[in-house]
Amino acid sequence: MNEWIELNLPFNVTMDYSKIKYPKIPTLNKRAKKELGMSLDESEKTLLSEGEECVYDNRICQEFDKIDHDIREKLYKKNLSNDDFKIERIKRLKKIKNRSVDLVLKSLEFKDSYYEWLEKQPEYIEYFRKHEQITSELKEKLRVMSFRGLGLSKPGVLIEVEQNGKLNQYLIGDVNIYSGVCDDCREFDDDIIIKRYKIIWEKE
Repeated sequence: MNEWIELNLPFNVTMDYSKIKYPKIPTLNKRAKKELGMSLDESEKTLLSEGEECVYDNRICQEFDKIDHDIREKLYKKNLSNDDFKIERIKRLKKIKNRSVDLVLKSLEFKDSYYEWLEKQPEYIEYFRKHEQITSELKEKLRVMSFRGLGLSKPGVLIEVEQNGKLNQYLIGDVNIYSGVCDDCREFDDDIIIKRYKIIWEKE
């Protein structure tokens, strides 16, 4: 049996993406209008009725959502594959003679072509490179800050933690790698300190 290894790190440290200062996604509205005939902002405004401001909560979108919901409910009963579900959903939406449905479908089609176009633009390529670089650097920092980050949370590892003033030991395999039997019935929280661990057995 291997010896105990002192650790004194939390079980897990997660990344709060809301606090990360990522670069802004370039919109390139002027270039999009010139090359695609419309900017993303202009496409979204086609869904607004007079006096409305919210693109995602307005009369046109609400009417579309109701029709789309009814179609989805019927298709769920057919147990289709994801691809077949998407194809059949769009096919049924296009058959409906409804102004709101037509406007939303046109907006969605434009968004698809816009983002496909955007991903080829030099500014977006540079944005994506910086985004990935920041994420990679943060993940590397997190990696050495916790038990799970170090890749130690795997079956066959015995851990020792302090709970209510008492030292308790858990064998991962009895408790799973996420510290309990399921995500919402956990034996302990992410911030509990793993005082030490030892490898009892390893998978070949």
